[in-house]
Amino acid sequence: MNFDNFLESVSLTLTKRQVAYGSPRPGHTAIAKAWSWWLSAILDTPVVLKPTDVAAMMALLKLARLANSTDSPSRMDSILDLGGYAAVMAHLEEEDDFGVRYE
Repeated sequence: MNFDNFLESVSLTLTKRQVAYGSPRPGHTAIAKAWSWWLSAILDTPVVLKPTDVAAMMALLKLARLANSTDSPSRMDSILDLGGYAAVMAHLEEEDDFGVRYE
């Protein structure tokens, strides 16, 4: 797959997910709160994750799958998802939780 096809595939997937789930910020914020609660409980220390942490951790999940996958279609799926999570992370970095825009 060449660069243009890869980026087009990632963009198409992101568009489909946006139609199905809406903007990534509310979902990633809810996941960050849930994961923060869980980690705080099991570690017995306060943990506060941000929506960007969720995108990073999902990218790590995809990398772990890649490290343990030899099936070519599954590998490409994880690689495409990895690109998608990088794009989501960039989108979430655009504006932090205090409304500060990064440019």
